[in-house]
Amino acid sequence: MLYRRLRARLDAIGVTVAGLLIGRYATSMEMTGLTLTVLKLDADLERWLKAPAHCAFWSVA
Repeated sequence: MLYRRLRARLDAIGVTVAGLLIGRYATSMEMTGLTLTVLKLDADLERWLKAPAHCAFWSVA
């Protein structure tokens, strides 16, 4: 529900969403909740963010 609302607001102001990651990621082992990160990417940063990577709690194919 949070993503749907955020996405609607971003679409309304013309922001393009480059990617979406939903899953279990390690932040604090005993904590519940969510993390939402919104940042401006240039082409180089987007390329690095989407580059193949495999490590604990992070995998990009």
